[in-house]
Amino acid sequence: MGHMVIEQTLTLNSTNVDDSLDPTTEWATTMDAVNTGDQVVVKTESNGTTQIFPFEIYQAVADSVTSYPPATPSEWVRVGASNAHKMFDGKNNSRTIATHSTGNIVTEVVPKGRPKFVYLYGLRNVTKVEVDVSYTHDGSPRTDTFESDLLISYSAVGFYSWLFDIKSVDRAYRSSAGFFIPTVPAPPNEPTITVTLYGAPDISAECAQLIIGTGFWLGDTEWGVEPTLRDYSTFEANDWGDKVLVPRQNTREISGTLWVNTQDYDRVFQIFESRINQLALFDFNNGDEISSSGVKDALRVYGKLSSISGGLKYNKTPINLKIEGNS
Repeated sequence: MGHMVIEQTLTLNSTNVDDSLDPTTEWATTMDAVNTGDQVVVKTESNGTTQIFPFEIYQAVADSVTSYPPATPSEWVRVGASNAHKMFDGKNNSRTIATHSTGNIVTEVVPKGRPKFVYLYGLRNVTKVEVDVSYTHDGSPRTDTFESDLLISYSAVGFYSWLFDIKSVDRAYRSSAGFFIPTVPAPPNEPTITVTLYGAPDISAECAQLIIGTGFWLGDTEWGVEPTLRDYSTFEANDWGDKVLVPRQNTREISGTLWVNTQDYDRVFQIFESRINQLALFDFNNGDEISSSGVKDALRVYGKLSSISGGLKYNKTPINLKIEGNS
């Protein structure tokens, strides 16, 4: 069954990722020494008068700046989240990188509300994921543990064995992991969730997004999902008519069809309608046991639902989806 996961607000209790990969200069009340190109990291939530984003990195675009970032766009440009917070910034192209000597990432968070799913997305160099969910049940503390082995061993046999010779590797690691959490009691019981990403030997683990939230089981995924790439780069002509490439960002798009029971069509369509142009995670892998090590991550995407369409048919009805900004 394909399903959609809607993110919940997370409170970061602790992480073993330090700030060694961030700029060493923290914003202070006076920044006379700042020059164009210098970067600072903001660690407080407010300067007393203007609400700002904590744990963000800004780069000066003027000398002798006088304002808090990002209050004055003519003086500051946002670079991105600090290293420990990149796995919560809603972006697929930035990753939290382990800085601990073991190469592992250990993060403890508390979601707002009752979670049903935990996903790790955009993983690199991660051999195993462990999720510990701690909460109170019948007045007693309880912890449920979920694990997923991400190692893929390639066996160079069969018609396509020559592909493995090109890759020149005998193993790889999946880029995502998903867990269904069925046991957490209803609010106000908000669990503490500890996520441990085990890095490959002598390599630091990396994670683009930690997604915890509620979700909906939707329907069966039709084979034939079509990924495309939209590039925003342009060619501009100079004074002599020469074309010059101006590189810009690109975004991936995926279009596919989900088949739902006709009696559930209105319910499912309304769920999608309520999430249009908002970020969500879509797991189109068929099978309820998403935490199984046998479930591949090829049809697991995180992005913005940009369009939906469909029409009533027989006992099952297709709903066509287009998702942008995924990886």
